[in-house]
Amino acid sequence: MKIVKGVARGLAYLYESFPGQNLPHGHLKSSNVVLDHSFEPHLTEYGLVPVMTKSHAQRFMAAYKAPEVNQFGRPNVKSDVWCLGILILELLTGKFPANYLRHGKGGNNSDLATWVDSVVREEWTGEVFDKDIMGTRNGEGEMLKLLRIGMFCCKWSVES
Repeated sequence: MKIVKGVARGLAYLYESFPGQNLPHGHLKSSNVVLDHSFEPHLTEYGLVPVMTKSHAQRFMAAYKAPEVNQFGRPNVKSDVWCLGILILELLTGKFPANYLRHGKGGNNSDLATWVDSVVREEWTGEVFDKDIMGTRNGEGEMLKLLRIGMFCCKWSVES
């Protein structure tokens, strides 16, 4: 929870610090979140969107996989929220979103958000969580709340 809250605060800080500019993080993913000695998260690789070629960005930058980018052509605040949702799902499931990062390759169009949604729809919610974090303080109820937040962030409908 501390990591997710810290990442969300970091994104809010970026938007509040540069209110006149439309400069999303654009590359939010787990490997761009660094933890200090007290597990406080720090965001890295902010501001790369303007310096990346579109073809390179579409292949490697997480935000370019968000549905908002398909509609608007560039990452924005909404695509950062989508990436935060993927990060939350990654933390809860313990699964690296490899299919998500290689979306469309190898004939597998599944991604982490779609997989989580299908498992939850089948009412196998307990199967979603990483077994290594199941016994933590605050238990499954708090994890379910965080799972809902992650899933809401990853809605395929841009309006949602």
